[in-house]
Amino acid sequence: MRTTPVLFWNLLIACSLAGCQESKPDLVAVRGQVTLTDKPVVGFVVSFRPIGATDGHGSLGETDDQGKFELSAVRGGKGAYDGMYKVHFYPAPKPKDLEDPANVVATGNPGSMPGIYINPNQSPLVAEVPLEACFVEIKLAQSANESQVTTTLEAEHPQE
Repeated sequence: MRTTPVLFWNLLIACSLAGCQESKPDLVAVRGQVTLTDKPVVGFVVSFRPIGATDGHGSLGETDDQGKFELSAVRGGKGAYDGMYKVHFYPAPKPKDLEDPANVVATGNPGSMPGIYINPNQSPLVAEVPLEACFVEIKLAQSANESQVTTTLEAEHPQE
């Protein structure tokens, strides 16, 4: 009997027209600040790598002269998906070096940044991105077990 294949295709078309497809969640605006022993971390890329069931491919942001950053998703768009992230750092490429594709990977000096925060497999830092815009404060210490990552809702942390 041929009704089963016809019924299947009709249901599939009806379901896709009705919006039965799984939709991707929206990106959440994430800004923050990084300090190392209470001094701004300048000229580093902050990398949020998703862990667990967190959607997406991660987000990045470059620290400014005050250690502040704003995340952008690696596949485009401002922010990050809500969920849990492993956080690590790497030196930001210098602007003049971006003309040469060979310089996409930074070769800068990590300076006084402890190596444990540079290695994505060793970094102990974990951040949570909630469903609303947020501010992530990352306080690094020379000893990893003294570092703190705190997330607050944007409404509770006014912009400066």
